[in-house]
Amino acid sequence: MGGQRGRAGGAAGQRVRIGVHPVSTPRRARLESFSRLGDIVGAPLSRAARVRALNTVTLVVVGALNGLAATGAMSGASIGALANQQPSLFLPANFVFGIWSLIYAGLFACLAYQLVPSAGGRRTVERLGWWWAACGALNVGWITLFSFSQFAGAMLVMLAFLAVLVRVGEALRAGAVTW
Repeated sequence: MGGQRGRAGGAAGQRVRIGVHPVSTPRRARLESFSRLGDIVGAPLSRAARVRALNTVTLVVVGALNGLAATGAMSGASIGALANQQPSLFLPANFVFGIWSLIYAGLFACLAYQLVPSAGGRRTVERLGWWWAACGALNVGWITLFSFSQFAGAMLVMLAFLAVLVRVGEALRAGAVTW
């Protein structure tokens, strides 16, 4: 639709679009509901607050799905049982997998540090950005594929996971982030 000139919503001589929204209706509704979330907490959510929230949800989902996979509740067989069924020259002994409790403790500690309202926590969030959530998504991906005996797909996801973990390590060490 063309614009009209005049006072109908704009300054004199300025074009005004009538009846056309620059954002589609479904997207507009999502954006409005997201901005209401900011109203609940008392202010619009900053990018860092959105990343913190996503990182929190990601770690909770990863922990829950890992628990389901480890107990066999996800697919009927635990990851350990599935791994032991496959002939492998580099599968470690079962007790080695106990390291995962320390890894998850470290992840929760890192998340707690991100949530602390301090300059250090803010810098960590800025350095990690969306990469933390990408790690979580890839972690869930390989566990789900492996749990359902999709070993080739799980291996491809693990390679992508490794690449993203390297990126996270570089970002945390360098202190600079490129989005």
